[in-house]
Amino acid sequence: MKRYRVAAVICLGVALVLAISEVAILIVPGWYFDLPTVMRDMILIPFFGLAGAALWVFGTPFEERKKAFCQLLMPVVILYVIALFVALFGTSGFYREAGGTRSYNLTPFRTIRFYVEAYDNFAVRRRIVAANLCGNLVLFAPVGIVVPYFFKRFRNPLLFVPALLCLLWAVEYTQYLTGRGSLDIDDVILNAAGAIAAYAFVWNPKMRKLWRAIGILEGETKQTNAGKTAANSPDTRDSYFPEEDSKG
Repeated sequence: MKRYRVAAVICLGVALVLAISEVAILIVPGWYFDLPTVMRDMILIPFFGLAGAALWVFGTPFEERKKAFCQLLMPVVILYVIALFVALFGTSGFYREAGGTRSYNLTPFRTIRFYVEAYDNFAVRRRIVAANLCGNLVLFAPVGIVVPYFFKRFRNPLLFVPALLCLLWAVEYTQYLTGRGSLDIDDVILNAAGAIAAYAFVWNPKMRKLWRAIGILEGETKQTNAGKTAANSPDTRDSYFPEEDSKG
């Protein structure tokens, strides 16, 4: 178990260092905002954070695993939110200053097509293309994992997907109003695709069964119809409600 704990501390430490570097962008004067680096950290922080939480859980007795996982997951979520805020609203020279030029794109796949063509023609550096396409794809992927874990109602896709789209549109509109980014429907498409893919992978029935077997997810509490029928059967009721003594 000690090996799991040591590996967990290392992973969580890496996530913490990366998050501190993101905070430095906001509070240290002159610290340069590099979008590809920020997007890279957006992938690594949840990865190392979740890996650390999982490793710590494996070093914990089974009956205490869910509580331990929740306690470790919350700091990871905080680190992720900090990095997410930097990625969305951090300053970046000519186009991310507060009150800067506002732009928008409401034509689906227009920006995606631009970056793909620019990548093929070497008109834009590949790391910029990767940051804007792959980065946006994974930017909100942790939302598809964490939100349904803490809020059970969002394990229903009919609730999760509309709430996710509302959140993404709110973020895009806030970027547009503050001048710290553009309102781009392609960002919503990529962000939503990444979050929904993560949701579909983590919260499908087979994976839920695995999480319960590991001990980080509670078991089902709903009683099946067969169970209800059995509970209400005469034989079962007799075991709970003994017959009263007959009156002589």
